[in-house]
Amino acid sequence: MKTSFDHEKLSVYQEAIRCEAWVEISWKQLVMLVPIVSMRVGLIRSTSADRVYEEPAEYEADNRRRAD
Repeated sequence: MKTSFDHEKLSVYQEAIRCEAWVEISWKQLVMLVPIVSMRVGLIRSTSADRVYEEPAEYEADNRRRAD
C-alpha cells in the first residue's frame, strides 16, 4: 500500500495554526486596549465644552469647636 503525503493539506493546517495564533495575540491586545480606550473617552467627555454637569457647590467650613 502506497501512502502519499498531502502537502496541500499540510499547508492548510499550517495556515490555520498561524491564523489561530494571530487571533489569540489580537484578542489579548484587544482585552488590554478596551480599558485604555474607555479611559480616553472618559477624559475627552470630561473636558468637552458641551458636556452636562453641575456647578461645584461652595461650602463654608467652620473650624471652631462647638460648645455643648
